[in-house]
Amino acid sequence: MGYKIPMIKSDGATFYLEPYTTYVFVHCDVVDNPSKTLIKDMLSKWKKFREVTCVDLYALHTPKNKNTHKHFLSLFGFKFLENRIAKDGNPVELWISRSNLNG
Repeated sequence: MGYKIPMIKSDGATFYLEPYTTYVFVHCDVVDNPSKTLIKDMLSKWKKFREVTCVDLYALHTPKNKNTHKHFLSLFGFKFLENRIAKDGNPVELWISRSNLNG
């Protein structure tokens, strides 16, 4: 894909945006076994960010990832959109977080 732009930081976690063609993807680097306090802080910052973000955001989930990844996608408001085949030929799931501001 392209370049990742850090957007939201917490102690132990960073959200990045990555523009790619007509999509904006979200990535999150987080410490292993994040605390409840960290997750609560991340959710609070994410909610504020989404309140002023006027584009739909996307995330990819690969079936080989742990189910905790799907849990975090759901926790942060992402919904499954569709199955796709990645450039490497492996299956991926495309998830979306719809903007509340774009109509």
